[in-house]
Amino acid sequence: MHIAQWLPRSRLGFLPGGLVLLVILSAYFFWFDAYTHTRHSAIVAEDAETPENTPRILIVSALFPLGHAKHSHADYTRWLTHFLGPGAVHGADIYFYTTPALASLVRAVNANTSTTSSRLTINTAFDSPLSIPPLAPYEAKYEAMHAWDRERARHSPALYAVWNAKPWLVVEALRVLREARPSVDYDYVFWSDAGAFRRVHAYRAWPDPARVQEVFRDAHDKVLFPLYMLPSRKEYSWIPEKGPVDTEEDFVQGSFFGSSPKGVTWFADTFYALHDHYISTAPPTLPPTHHPHAPAPASNTSTSTSTTPPFHFVGKDQTLFNALLFRHPTHFLGVLAPLRTGLLPPSTTTTTPTAKVPYALTPAYGLARARAALARTLGVGACGDGWYYYQWWLAAGAERRATRDVRGGWAQTWWGCEQTPVLDVERVLRGLYGGRWVEGRKAEAG
Repeated sequence: MHIAQWLPRSRLGFLPGGLVLLVILSAYFFWFDAYTHTRHSAIVAEDAETPENTPRILIVSALFPLGHAKHSHADYTRWLTHFLGPGAVHGADIYFYTTPALASLVRAVNANTSTTSSRLTINTAFDSPLSIPPLAPYEAKYEAMHAWDRERARHSPALYAVWNAKPWLVVEALRVLREARPSVDYDYVFWSDAGAFRRVHAYRAWPDPARVQEVFRDAHDKVLFPLYMLPSRKEYSWIPEKGPVDTEEDFVQGSFFGSSPKGVTWFADTFYALHDHYISTAPPTLPPTHHPHAPAPASNTSTSTSTTPPFHFVGKDQTLFNALLFRHPTHFLGVLAPLRTGLLPPSTTTTTPTAKVPYALTPAYGLARARAALARTLGVGACGDGWYYYQWWLAAGAERRATRDVRGGWAQTWWGCEQTPVLDVERVLRGLYGGRWVEGRKAEAG
């Protein structure tokens, strides 16, 4: 049957234009896919063979009761099942912090698993995240800064502590396990939020040891972070005195990170040095609207009066993570979901940065951000929720395919999900901001 036979006569006039639009969109997204593949081809084969010396991996996580949390107890129970329950992640050893009251829930969820390939250790030493050693001295300040948190309706001082405790909890888990089992040494250590596995999956030996070894092959002690969106032109003017980097859209994700024991130890030391500095110093004096977390002026105060917080807001781990990547980019690796690899600077800019016109300030970068937003809206090249793309990215090929079969939906699209390359954070930032971007080198030289 000819296409014109089943179209209403009134619509035939639109047929040529519609076909032209369809061709243009098809060509555009074919170009978009080819464009990202050309510049950022995968560097690791999907089905890498497991090396003879399989690396030993530890995953550290935590769950603390919060009277004022972003998600319900029922949500966390369901997500915890995807993490520790039957058919969940059991390839690595798991060290889990929680309270005595919640320990029974964690054990019950894990008891139903049929695999014994991993070892679960539960630590109930802390009744509250605010009692964790590097944060305990600042409990009063955590309470104080909640008053000027722009998201205080969803956050609490205890939640700030959970977020900021992650680096210390990782290093402490290593210390405890080394004392308890001197013969066991880990090659890689990762933090994973207890609620990070929000959908059913088929990941079993996760993260895949062979995949992890490939990712860190040329950068063993660098710290891996999933990246969500690259910084915008606003961050071009950032200097350390401005405090934690509160980007318009999330740059670094806080739900997962990891490295070798040496790498995570450096990361924890550097994180708390920065945390302690910012919570002990006041930000520059600026009008309230220029401070993302500035306290609101009193009702009897003139609106023209500038209100400066007494110290930097450090309640959100991601803003501190952002600052660490800005200050020490040579220590970090990243991964972007396919829809956002089009934001990466051209390779010529990355390898030979110029101070003339930083890529982040060019119309091309603005167009790339608009293109990424459009592609995300249309679901082109979708791999599920881009926030959790790293889970698929660190899985073995067979488990990726099994997860696709379990979930359906996005995985059934004809183009499938592509594996993006490991990103060198320094090259990305220097590519975005050009020769002017030397903050990382200054920080490390000092």
